[in-house]
Amino acid sequence: MPSWAKDATGIERFKSDLLVALPSRGVPSPYVSAIFSREETARLCLASAQTAEENGRDFYRQCFAAADFIVRQWNSLHPAEQKKFCDRHF
Repeated sequence: MPSWAKDATGIERFKSDLLVALPSRGVPSPYVSAIFSREETARLCLASAQTAEENGRDFYRQCFAAADFIVRQWNSLHPAEQKKFCDRHF
């Protein structure tokens, strides 16, 4: 886990920043929330931030690394799956 992940405030800031940033990259906010609602995907997302931290990146760049992970997850879905997800949440 990244060092800030031990603090609830750090986690909330991380999630909030991603929820704000990712829709502009084509990822719907409910999908970002879904990533954090599943332990496995949340752990993978945090692992991408941890890797960035281990490479000396600041919090902003750690968020960017996690955002890249989430964008890749979203883009790996077939367009029909993306549509089905959006239909359920909008």
